[in-house]
Amino acid sequence: MPKKVHDKLKIMEYILTLGNKGDELTIYNITKKLNQNIKNLKSIDIENHYVHYVKEQTISNALKELKKLKILEVKSIEKTKTGKEKKIYKLTENSEKIFEVYKKNYLKIHKILNVIKSEEISNDELDTISFIIKRLLKKDD
Repeated sequence: MPKKVHDKLKIMEYILTLGNKGDELTIYNITKKLNQNIKNLKSIDIENHYVHYVKEQTISNALKELKKLKILEVKSIEKTKTGKEKKIYKLTENSEKIFEVYKKNYLKIHKILNVIKSEEISNDELDTISFIIKRLLKKDD
């Protein structure tokens, strides 16, 4: 398995920032802007000479996660000059609130998901996980 290079949470945060600024949210546009920022940081920080640029697949994965969380939705689908499909996304009404809760509980959420995916879970363990999730949700009210 390849080493994780980019922080998905930071990328998701950057996408929200772009959306709040009114920038067009497409995979290409987000990738281009994020890599431009990385390039600018690289020129400032000479010691960090080996910088990993973000690939479109990484952005696509972050967008899928944001869609699952109901933070983003597809605004429109257009055809590019080359005939490819271009999805333009927009932020949902409560996107900032949802993301703050997600960000606050990010590690807990992913630990629970990893346990669920990696092992066979007994009914007792599922009940415990369900209880933990309910407690997390109540804590934020």
